[in-house]
Amino acid sequence: MPGCKGKRQKAMKPIVQERLVDEAYQQLRELIFQNSYTAGQKLDIEHIAKQLGISRQPVVEATSRLAQEGLLVVRPRVGTFVRQLSSQDVHNILEARLMMELFAVTHARPQIEEIQELYSYIERMDAMVYDEGPFDYLSFNELDVQLHHALIRLAHNPLIERLYRGLHAQYVPVRAFYRNAHAHTLTNYGEHRTIVDALAKGDTAEATHALEIHIRNAEHGIQRIFQELQTTLL
Repeated sequence: MPGCKGKRQKAMKPIVQERLVDEAYQQLRELIFQNSYTAGQKLDIEHIAKQLGISRQPVVEATSRLAQEGLLVVRPRVGTFVRQLSSQDVHNILEARLMMELFAVTHARPQIEEIQELYSYIERMDAMVYDEGPFDYLSFNELDVQLHHALIRLAHNPLIERLYRGLHAQYVPVRAFYRNAHAHTLTNYGEHRTIVDALAKGDTAEATHALEIHIRNAEHGIQRIFQELQTTLL
């Protein structure tokens, strides 16, 4: 073509939509865990997009992902809301979690590498607890999630693993609420080591007993917060 001889058109780099969605998702998730939004609050998608300096669509996709996690509720033609939980919801979720984790531990025949994986999570949590810097609840929470998923995998039952992942989506907003119990979190996280020590010794009875105490303590801590706030809403 005239005037273009010897010139190459510079290739355009595609805009990666997923990165915008991921960034919006991460920021919104962190705000929810920080309780920056109140339970039942309707999110202003347009305002959030404006604050983030992006279009509306990535925010919509991010909120959809958060709804799948159980942190938000999307009501068609009404809006997107921060999920509300009742005291009974918390009880039901933790009862189901206890049932599944007890089954996994009871049927566990852990290999050395599985025990080592569990201890690796505990050691990383220890490091965070004793770090003199600011406590990173989100990272600590993620390690806690991974440890309990590792416990479920001890059953070597893919169906139970899938069901537990679905249950976890219900438990995410409980964890978000639980960050208010920072002191309780640090007091009771050491119960993990008791559970894993028992598994390492092959003492199933002690492991199941320790696991039940751990989950019951978690529920008591959360329910106490409900009472202190004099509300049944997250």
